[in-house]
Amino acid sequence: VYDATNPERLEVRAGLPFSDASSIEVVGDVSYIYAAAEIHVLDLSQPTDPAVERSVPAWGSEIRVFDDLLVVTGGDRAQLFDLSGASAPTLASELYLPETEYGADPTRGAVRIGSTLLVGAQSGGVAVVDIGLLEEPTLLRSIAIESQVNDLFLDGEELIVATNDGLRAFDVSDARDPVEMTRFAALEGNRVSSLARWGDDLLALAG
Repeated sequence: VYDATNPERLEVRAGLPFSDASSIEVVGDVSYIYAAAEIHVLDLSQPTDPAVERSVPAWGSEIRVFDDLLVVTGGDRAQLFDLSGASAPTLASELYLPETEYGADPTRGAVRIGSTLLVGAQSGGVAVVDIGLLEEPTLLRSIAIESQVNDLFLDGEELIVATNDGLRAFDVSDARDPVEMTRFAALEGNRVSSLARWGDDLLALAG
């Protein structure tokens, strides 16, 4: 935990050791960390003394939190965890994408729009999933993309997809029927691996 009061001089306030940590989300005074095949729930109400509240098994490498839903991607499935209960996160269901010739298609990133979840597929494509019943997610359709998908980012009614060939932009005003609007090649042919917001700009990690 860093004190960022002065961004030019970050100061360490506290720390906890985690093995193979790969993803973190913070919601209020709670942090969710994915590390060593587990989701660790941290209480940050005392920044100088963060405490691990609980840890639950999970499989992947990246977590995303959408209100009362936590999604784990990065493995051979997407895992959906319910955050509404006192013992949260509780595994509600697992979603496997259609298999490729190499086996189960690894998942890469996710965004939620109401009762619809969009999940990236490493082999190329975005899965449109109905999560109206969290315990029984239903694959509605898959949007073909001729490149490996690495990350998804939602900007209002636009979905930005990071791929090995650059960026794709989709109109998701109808979340269950995304329509491609445009595409951008990555600088110098580099793959785009991750996306993030910075003010009014979109940052794309390419290399």
